[in-house]
Amino acid sequence: MKNYYQVLGLEKNATPEEIKKAYKLYASKFHPDKQHEDKFFEERFKEIKEAYDILSDTGKRNTYDASFEPNNTPPKPNYNTTYKSDYYNTTTEDKNFKEGTG
Repeated sequence: MKNYYQVLGLEKNATPEEIKKAYKLYASKFHPDKQHEDKFFEERFKEIKEAYDILSDTGKRNTYDASFEPNNTPPKPNYNTTYKSDYYNTTTEDKNFKEGTG
């Protein structure tokens, strides 16, 4: 699933005014008529239009937000529950070495 917020350069909590402003900016910048019918700009323009259509409609945006999971954002580590043992395979040999018996 595409990250429509990223397409328009917005945060998830963007207001309707911010969405409209970003759409106008990117639509004018990437409009294929201004770029001599370049296929890259044509595809990018379609993506921008699709993002705007979803994010500017409250119902569609709520449905999108409920189902959206950003695939390109790695999970943040929880430093409160992460221990060295989570990162290393502790074999008997490793345990003996740590305890000073190896």
